[in-house]
Amino acid sequence: MNFILITFYVSTNFARKSKHLEVQLGEIKNLSEDNLKKELEKQQILAAQNETLEQQVTERTAELSTKNRELEIESALERVRSRSMAMQKSEELKEVVLTVFNQLKELGFVLDAGAATILIFSNDSKKHFQQWIADRWQSYAHPYKVDYTEHSLSSDIFKAKESGIDFFSKLYPKDEKNAYFKYLFEESEYFKQVPEEVKNMIFESEHYGFSIAYGKQYTAMLIPTNTGKLLTKDQQEILKRFAAVFEQAYTRFLDLQKAEEQAREAKIEVALERVRSRTMAMQKSEHLVDVINVVAEQLLQLNFQLNTASFFLNNESEDFTFWLAAIGESNPEKIVIPKLSHPALNNIKEAQKNGVDFWADDLSFEEKNTWFLHVFAHSPGRVPEHRQKFILNTKGYARSVVLMKQIGLFIVNYVPQAYTDAENAIFKRFAAVFEQAYTRFLDLQKAEAQAEQARLNLIQIQTEKKRAEDALTILKATQNQLIQSEKLASLGELTAGIAHEIQNPLNFVNNFAEVSAEMLDDMEEELDKGDTSEAKALAADLKNNLKKINHHGQRASSIVKGMLEHSRASTGVKELTDINALADEFLRLAYHGLRAKDNSFNATMETHFDPDLPRVEVIPQDIGRVLLNLINNAFYAVNEKAKQGIDGYSPVVTLSTRLRLTSAELSNRRSATERVIEISVKDNGNGIPDAIKDKIFQPFFTTKPTGQGTGLGLSLAYDIVVKGHGGTLEVSSVPNEGTEFVIRLV
Repeated sequence: MNFILITFYVSTNFARKSKHLEVQLGEIKNLSEDNLKKELEKQQILAAQNETLEQQVTERTAELSTKNRELEIESALERVRSRSMAMQKSEELKEVVLTVFNQLKELGFVLDAGAATILIFSNDSKKHFQQWIADRWQSYAHPYKVDYTEHSLSSDIFKAKESGIDFFSKLYPKDEKNAYFKYLFEESEYFKQVPEEVKNMIFESEHYGFSIAYGKQYTAMLIPTNTGKLLTKDQQEILKRFAAVFEQAYTRFLDLQKAEEQAREAKIEVALERVRSRTMAMQKSEHLVDVINVVAEQLLQLNFQLNTASFFLNNESEDFTFWLAAIGESNPEKIVIPKLSHPALNNIKEAQKNGVDFWADDLSFEEKNTWFLHVFAHSPGRVPEHRQKFILNTKGYARSVVLMKQIGLFIVNYVPQAYTDAENAIFKRFAAVFEQAYTRFLDLQKAEAQAEQARLNLIQIQTEKKRAEDALTILKATQNQLIQSEKLASLGELTAGIAHEIQNPLNFVNNFAEVSAEMLDDMEEELDKGDTSEAKALAADLKNNLKKINHHGQRASSIVKGMLEHSRASTGVKELTDINALADEFLRLAYHGLRAKDNSFNATMETHFDPDLPRVEVIPQDIGRVLLNLINNAFYAVNEKAKQGIDGYSPVVTLSTRLRLTSAELSNRRSATERVIEISVKDNGNGIPDAIKDKIFQPFFTTKPTGQGTGLGLSLAYDIVVKGHGGTLEVSSVPNEGTEFVIRLV
């Protein structure tokens, strides 16, 4: 039963009883005095009962009024709670705020100052709050930011909040009130929009104050007054309860906001992952333009206001090279713009100069059209005519730009509508991912260049292989000619050794060529997979193979050239010659030649070459013949001794070179400081008997069996060294220990 029905029931009952009392008083006249006395006592009792009844009715009425008011308050609070729980998006907080204001009005709060306010305090170190205001001039709640100031109204709000109290109210003098509102009208974007008549009304008001109830953590509710009257105690309690309920609503708002941020972040990360995936799928450097298309598509999916996405080369060139991905067009276009003094380019050059990595700018209608007419003029046919007309008719040009080490990325809309801080933060993340795509583009470009070089190198390998094969053919033909020459009969013994020396580098060339061809196949597979690191490793290995092929090809060519030189008659022309290389070459040729004739032959070869030995002017064909003869004789000597089966004997031939600054043998003819090149061929064979030492340089003298020597070797060697080069050829020998021949050249 509600309050009105209860009051009606009590009033009706009281009237009925009063009527009955009047009837009884009429009947009293007919009674006797005793009865009258009794009746009077009875009526007094009835009057007392009626008085008690009236008091009970009054108390009951007050109780019902209090309960009814509480029901009204709780119903209002429940409406706020219900709207709070119905929030599905954080942006619906403004509807909760409006519900709060409407319910306060329903409860009889007189907003004499024309407005009611909810404050949401920041939780960072900067003192400010967001203020939601509902006033008589608008039908919705409106938020704006208010920073802390030293004005008393501002400082009182923050001090009360920091003290931890749940309620604060105060009246302020007119001058303090006007000073604070003057600050708001000048600094607050919201208050700048307040009509002039309202501003005048606020300044002319003699009184101003407010009552504010604080939530536990984030929020507060403020009721201003310009009548000089603050809230009653009952109103204060109601405002506190509303503040507590709104604090719960704001907590839900924070939860929704967090969930929305998480969902937004997940959506952003999915978009970035699509860009990364397209980046990793790049198989050729030309696919970079596909990645910028994906960037544009994903920004649109994130509700960016976007007409184009472009990247440009960050270099010092006066020209401006960029790739334009226009929304609705299929392929990004590469455009090169010559130097032009225009904000669209000047801002980029200024940022490059100052090391700025991000900025946002905009162009007016005229500036935008000046820029694009220049672009269209230098990219004929690349921007469709319908696109040109669309761009030239748009209102303006808003751009955000991220400048990176090698490239820059920018997005544009023609609304024009500047991108928000949140959108720019997302755009920077896309730029970082696109920079990875550009790095991969450079890797692919390098790998493609290496693959092309490898193709050319393979052609070179095949050429070197053919050259080596031709050299071997020529060498075999030359070998037949050498055998016919008695003077160079000893070279006939080396035919197999020479072939062996040629076959080794030829084998290397063949083997590395086959391996390199297989590696090229592997490289193509890795490039198709997008694995540039493995492709680089294969390219590095391929380079090493090419070096080895080139080395062995040159080696074979050198051997052929040397043999051709040694096979023909001496020209008598001296050349700067590397004695160490010449000696090493003929040592190995002699050894392999003997091994080819007798595979049971074996000997240890030791070399001691002076690394500081300078090149010396000699006739290389002649000195080569001398060395070949001496080395052959040494191998023959150790082989003959090895056949004797001496226990512990190990055949050794030692070839040495050194540089001497003095020589006793030559001191009577030359300065003691002249350089002398010594070449020593030493063996540990049977040695030369003293009786025949003086004969060994005589023509046709030989100790070898018939048919195994001509007796011309040492004689020719002596003539070449002494008569042909002005040097000396000496021998020292100890029977059963070995022999040493020493050539000295100046």
